[in-house]
Amino acid sequence: MNNTEDIAMTVKEALELYFQKSKEFWMRAEKTYPRTAYIKDYDVDNGFYVSGIADKDEYGQWRPVLITEKTDFDSIEKQSGYKIHESIKELLSVYFYADLECLVTGRNMIMNGNYPCPGSVTKNIKNRIIRGFNNSLNAEQKTDIFFEIGCTDSDGIFVNNITGEVIVSAVYEPVTFKLSDSVEDFICLLAGI
Repeated sequence: MNNTEDIAMTVKEALELYFQKSKEFWMRAEKTYPRTAYIKDYDVDNGFYVSGIADKDEYGQWRPVLITEKTDFDSIEKQSGYKIHESIKELLSVYFYADLECLVTGRNMIMNGNYPCPGSVTKNIKNRIIRGFNNSLNAEQKTDIFFEIGCTDSDGIFVNNITGEVIVSAVYEPVTFKLSDSVEDFICLLAGI
């Protein structure tokens, strides 16, 4: 699927690779940082938005921001009732970033951003954990618990909370297929590696 089979990579390293490739693309094509819809609530004085103001199209240039506050996953797991896969924990606790997207085999794939919000990082991640597990695929499945991390043009993208595999699930049909063995491999797929 990609060229990461021989390389042991963390989620953080895969994100950094994606960020670098994305920044290079945007600088070459648009002479700017990547852009995303400007949402005032995400402008929390941490450097997420490069300029802190929206352009005429209501977009802001963004850059990844390293999360320095330690996340209390023990309390999140107790409150949510889920034992959270390590790759999901890492995905949500190392960087703030906007949606990551790419065309893969002719389909637009988007990994949901991890946006900065006012308040504690642990509280915001807890809310994201609850939203991520509260999805239609979990209502249909009997054995695995899936965490939603994104979408295609018409389907959901999920992490199997038991195995760490990333799958696509059709919205209106009980059909799934594996995209990658791990979150790290999925991010590398988005980065074109």
